[in-house]
Amino acid sequence: MKKWVVDADKEGFSIRFHAIGDGAIRLAIDAYEEAQKANGKRDSRHSVEHIEGFSR
Repeated sequence: MKKWVVDADKEGFSIRFHAIGDGAIRLAIDAYEEAQKANGKRDSRHSVEHIEGFSR
């Protein structure tokens, strides 16, 4: 999934994840960080929608 995010970011797409659970949220954030490392910083406006974590 990280490779897909890196590739889509490289093409200029804004990416949105719907994330339920700590693992899904972490995966989304890690993928965005990976894209930034690979493609450089830009005004990408990626987001995580309907975020719902389980940690307390």
